[in-house]
Amino acid sequence: MKCNKCGFENNNNSRFCSSCGAPLIINQQQPNQQQQPNQQYSSQQFQTLPYQPPQQPAKNKKKMGCLTVGLIILGVFVFLGIIGALFGDSENATQNGETTSISESTTKKKEKTTKNKTTKKKETTTEAETTEYVDTSVSFDDIYRAFKSNEIAAKDKYTGNRYIIKAKINGIESGGLANIDGGATLTMEKQVDNTIVFFYAKFNSDQIENLKKVAKGETITFIGTCDNNGNFYDCEF
Repeated sequence: MKCNKCGFENNNNSRFCSSCGAPLIINQQQPNQQQQPNQQYSSQQFQTLPYQPPQQPAKNKKKMGCLTVGLIILGVFVFLGIIGALFGDSENATQNGETTSISESTTKKKEKTTKNKTTKKKETTTEAETTEYVDTSVSFDDIYRAFKSNEIAAKDKYTGNRYIIKAKINGIESGGLANIDGGATLTMEKQVDNTIVFFYAKFNSDQIENLKKVAKGETITFIGTCDNNGNFYDCEF
């Protein structure tokens, strides 16, 4: 079969020219079909195109371009993030310094406030101790008679209250009862009606200097808190 383009003679079964690669035109006639006498075929009626290998699509190029742009954008964001982190750390350091100074100032103020409150409480307590209530309307005779008459009622009425007591010293024992707290206990003597009554007056260690100035047989006046047996503790001159 002859190539219409270059004239090279090819095999009958070939579809493309072995010389130039152009497609070969095969003219087939039907066996029972007569050719039209006026019909003429020429090489100009057929357009032959040179063989071109298939081209790869440009999708990969587009993908590569998009990927490059994305990497550039990502790099810009990372750079901006690093810059922001650096500036943020410096600002946080400054703020932390300011916060620390504020916290220290607040702590000092709280400490001063606490000290002031503690001082005021101590002053209030001292004033309360100094101005504690002492019942001057009740004598030892009244307390003794009440305990003799009804001990339960007397305990409820007199226990825990402070009174002024005047009595004679019958004995002095240093160290308090059982010698526990380092104070001193005086055995007191008082005549009530026709009865000589003995009771205890316990003085704390802060009254030792005053106790050194008294002796057995002397009559003293002191303030004391009545217990549930008619004795007295926390006594002071």
